Formats: sequence, C-alpha cells, structure tokens
Amino acid sequence: MILVYDVHDIRPFCNLVGLPCLEPWDQESLVRAIKESRDYSESFELPYIVRLGPWLGIDEGINGVGVRRREATFNKNWGEPMRWGPNRLLGSFRKELPEEVRVRTRDNITIIGKGDGVLISGSAWSFIKERIDKISNYSMILSLYINPLPKDSISIKYVIDIGDYLMKEVGVDRLMVDDIDKWYNDLINNAVKRLFFSGTGRPIDAH
Repeated sequence: MILVYDVHDIRPFCNLVGLPCLEPWDQESLVRAIKESRDYSESFELPYIVRLGPWLGIDEGINGVGVRRREATFNKNWGEPMRWGPNRLLGSFRKELPEEVRVRTRDNITIIGKGDGVLISGSAWSFIKERIDKISNYSMILSLYINPLPKDSISIKYVIDIGDYLMKEVGVDRLMVDDIDKWYNDLINNAVKRLFFSGTGRPIDAH
C-alpha cells in the first residue's frame, strides 16, 4: 500500500500501468481504503495506491485500523530483478487488472439519493457535502476505487471532480465547474500557506 499526497493527479498513471487506485472521501472511507489495500494487495500481488490531499483532514488521527502481526514468510520472488521496476509495470502498454479487483470496485460504492447519477470524486466530496442541496434531485455516487472505475455497475450522467480525469473516463458532462475550480485553488493556496508559513508573512523557522 502506497499513500500518495497527490495534488498533481496520479490517477492517469495508475490507469496507464494497471494499478488499483483508491480515493477516500472522509475518515471512514480512509479506514476502508487502508483495510482494502492491506487485505488485497498481497492476494492480487499488486501495489495499491491510496490518493490523499488537502481535501481530506486526518489531523485527528485514524481510528479503526489495527496492526495485524504474523510470522515472517519466505519471499518467493526475492530473486526476480526489478520486481516492481519499469520493465514489469510497462511490459505491456496497459495492463488489465484482475477481474477480482473489478469485483472489489463494485463492492465499494456508496450511493446517496435518487435520480440521474452524479459521480463525485473523493477529492471533491468535502466541497460538495456542504452544497448537497444543489444536487438533491440526483443520485450522488461515491466509489472508493477510482481505478478501475466500476462503470458497468452505476449509471452516471454527470461528474463532479478535480480536473477532467473522471469526465473523460466516463464520457459525461461536469457539474459546478467554476465553483469546483475556485474551491480547489483556494484549498491549495491555504495548504501551501500552512506548510510554509507559521504566521502572516513569516516563514516557518527551519530547525
């Protein structure tokens, strides 16, 4: 499992090389993503990517994730050179994910409401959850798996996403484009200020 603090969008790369990518939208789904990655990455012999960013607050800690200990086992792949290197990942231009992974995507969908489906990325959820009334006549669809998308299991008419990735994946229109862009730019600017400044105009002291 690889946790990626991602503001540049790693989703197209995951799609390209055939890696499962999970995008939690709140604390509960973050715990689900960690457990899902822990339980299935070894079974499918695939590294799992969990996409995080400033849209998901985890300052209060993560509850519900325990440590599972086991006896050490011999790694049968120890002699394979560059096991997760570019040659393996890019051996074919685009690798197909196991069907079992696609089954897992269908088991990790949350749908709120009724009506035409609106797929909401985890990175946009913290914005839209405060404005649910604006899309109250739609079904709000949240998929823990962002690659692969369980497109065969849900009916999607619109997308609310950071960037254009999901819109291109499902070939639908985007909702609330201007609001989302402004919210995302403000979010990134505030994250940068918190990271590099401890007060107004004063850089963090280096220690």
